[in-house]
Amino acid sequence: MPKSSVAFDLIEESPGTYDCHFCGHNPATLKCTGAHAGHCCLQCAFSMLADLAQRTVDNRIKKAG
Repeated sequence: MPKSSVAFDLIEESPGTYDCHFCGHNPATLKCTGAHAGHCCLQCAFSMLADLAQRTVDNRIKKAG
């Protein structure tokens, strides 16, 4: 498990009224909580999840090696 955790909730009231806290370009459709907090777009959410997954794989490889 990565040391960072993140959770996403759908912005149900007025989605897209916020800009993404992370990229600042796309309309936010998710509210991110945990290690990274703020409103975010799908692209940034996928990026965060991919980074966490890669760190998990890298840590597992280090422990196995």
